[in-house]
Amino acid sequence: MAWLPTIKIAGLEDPVVQVIDEADGQPVYTIRIKGSEFRPKVFREGIYTIRVGRHPGAMKEFQGIRSLAADETKTLEVDLD
Repeated sequence: MAWLPTIKIAGLEDPVVQVIDEADGQPVYTIRIKGSEFRPKVFREGIYTIRVGRHPGAMKEFQGIRSLAADETKTLEVDLD
């Protein structure tokens, strides 16, 4: 198991977050989070795409996000205004 950077979202409460494994292009999961901060968990080390937005058809995309160990911390600031 690994983690992605903590996502801090400005401009939208309870957004949809989608995590895609770049190794095969398949979604790992898509969820609506509560609040404006979330640290995605992934099931293996790798490189991922994160999409954040109001709904699956209207999302900002961030590619090339490398997984982190549990004790590593990074933040991805997302402005949806």
